[in-house]
Order: sequence, then C-alpha cells, then structure tokens
Amino acid sequence: MVEDDALLRGSLRELLEEEGFLVDTAGDGSGRGSGGRREPDAVLMDLRMPGFDGAEAMLEVKPHAPSAEIIVFSTYNDPASKKLLEDQGAFRYLVKGVSTEAIVEAVTQDLDHKRRSGADAGRALVNWSAARKTPFSPTSAETLALSLVSGESCSA
Repeated sequence: MVEDDALLRGSLRELLEEEGFLVDTAGDGSGRGSGGRREPDAVLMDLRMPGFDGAEAMLEVKPHAPSAEIIVFSTYNDPASKKLLEDQGAFRYLVKGVSTEAIVEAVTQDLDHKRRSGADAGRALVNWSAARKTPFSPTSAETLALSLVSGESCSA
C-alpha cells in the first residue's frame, strides 16, 4: 500500500491485516516499502502524494511490481485522472470515503482477477494464497483450470 498520510496508512493496514492479508506499506511512490521483499499481488495507492502524482507513482511502482494489479485510492473524483490511470493499467479507482467493506472487496476482487488471469494464473494463486494468513485450498475445478492454463498435470 502506498499512502502518504501515516494515520490512514496505518488504519488501512490494520483493516487489511484483520481480513487476513499480509500488507507492506510505503509513504510515497518510490517503491520502497516497510519490509516486504517479494513482489506484491496488489497495490493500493494514493493518487496524489507530495512529490508524486498518480501517473508518476504508477511508473515508479510498476518496475517493482510488474504483474501487480493497482487500485488507485484518491480524495479526488476526477474522471480524466481515472481514465488516464486505467489506460496505464490501474485495475480500479476508489474515492476516499468509501466504506471499509468496499476497500476489502476491491482488494479481494483485484486478487481474484489476478488469480484468474491467463498467463499469471498459477503464480498468482500461489502468491495470493501465501499473502493470506489462512491457507487457500483450490477446488478440484480450480486445480483443473490451473492445469489447463499452465499445460501441466495437476492432481485434484
């Protein structure tokens, strides 16, 4: 998560950790987090931070997390910024003030989208499961789908 407001960053981290996610945080878009050393599956990032706007921050974050789905979180409900960021690959644009349930739902849908996407399906499932405090056990249908995507045999 990339958020310059320390209080909000801490609150969001606590919320997401209570939902079972492992969360790394950064106070700016430089890609330097609070200790995570593996590529994140999802990035929740503020649109406007001192020294970075959303487009610049996305350019800074992407090299550190090239396959991560990015959720932009902003005080500004700006359709032009939303369109620009979506064109640059943002998965979702949330306006600050949304419910905590909407934030958790966005992150969950983000990870589900990544988990289901073609080329990264197997890797995303492993990372998504590792990012949860409670292990994920794929159903036999999900195991079959992963074997079809990867071209490898999986036992259900």
